[in-house]
Amino acid sequence: MKMDKWIFALVGLAGLAGGLLVCGGSAASSEVCLKIAVVDLGRVVAESAVCQAKAVKFKKTIEADISKLDGKMKEVKALEAEIAMLDPDSTAAAEKRRLIAEKRATASAESSLLKMETQEKYAAAMVEVYRNIMSAVDKCREREGVDIVLRRTTFGFGSAPATKVIRQLAASATLSCKKSMDITDKVIALIDKAAEQTKEKK
Repeated sequence: MKMDKWIFALVGLAGLAGGLLVCGGSAASSEVCLKIAVVDLGRVVAESAVCQAKAVKFKKTIEADISKLDGKMKEVKALEAEIAMLDPDSTAAAEKRRLIAEKRATASAESSLLKMETQEKYAAAMVEVYRNIMSAVDKCREREGVDIVLRRTTFGFGSAPATKVIRQLAASATLSCKKSMDITDKVIALIDKAAEQTKEKK
């Protein structure tokens, strides 16, 4: 393998394995050095005060929507209780059954709509969260003099469902690395500090 190809192969392997510093060169070329760091995005989302505040806000919005839907289902149950006290063949019972079918259909349609709206709200919330995270990652990379930032994942062996662990493994660009390479704590601190400064300006 030629020397220049060896350099690129080494850089690629280091990216997969999470090497901290990659250097290679030949007599005819200048030395190539790359400083690599890793960030655990899962930890950032879970531990950043800003990200958690957004998660709480999102949860309250969804709970309010679900509460409205629960109210409609209570109306259906109330009608069912009334039917139990009526003659099943009476006109009143038939009317109650019609109302129940109508309310069930309405609740079902609203439930489907709520599901779609929830997905859209979640996607919008996560886009905002990750926009803040990526901004902090870029700033941290510049401060630390890092050339490449790779994603790492904290694997939940023994505590998470097998399918989730498999997804985590597939999504992680780094399976193992030195602790000194991990700048997750610095990214979290940067995100929360930026949020505090924004509050003070307001």
